[in-house]
Amino acid sequence: MATYGIQEIHTSQLANNLSRATLIGLTLLTATASSAMGGSSFAKEAAITLDQARA
Repeated sequence: MATYGIQEIHTSQLANNLSRATLIGLTLLTATASSAMGGSSFAKEAAITLDQARA
């Protein structure tokens, strides 16, 4: 049976929490970016065309 020091347990928990926070953050960032880039729902309300905006 292995024994672990308190520091080792806290480090492991910290690494797990950091991994979870990173995964959640990346998921939210991806969802936000994809919805922001969508724009097609506003195309019919636009005052200028996409080609005019690019020019």
